[in-house]
Amino acid sequence: MTINYIIKNVLSWDNKPIVKIGTIENIEGTPDSVSKALAFLGRKCLDFIDDREHAAFKKSYRIEIVPVNHPQWEFQLHISAENWFDMLKLKTLKRKIWC
Repeated sequence: MTINYIIKNVLSWDNKPIVKIGTIENIEGTPDSVSKALAFLGRKCLDFIDDREHAAFKKSYRIEIVPVNHPQWEFQLHISAENWFDMLKLKTLKRKIWC
């Protein structure tokens, strides 16, 4: 059985408070393949949040599965704006210290 999903190579949060984790190629696939894809993408999402570098994102987040081009759906992590701005400020301060 083939699980049809794509994982993003780089999980980026610098440009907006949405992290695109990956894409499920066919949301209308078999229940078994779709549930495995959702579980795998969910694990990737939680791994991202559990990373010490992204610890502030744990405070508040929302996971969404958003239609892109049906039957293709995207798995997204939405970070609260407050936490996102705090992390951007921290990242900027770290750059200034190391430069």
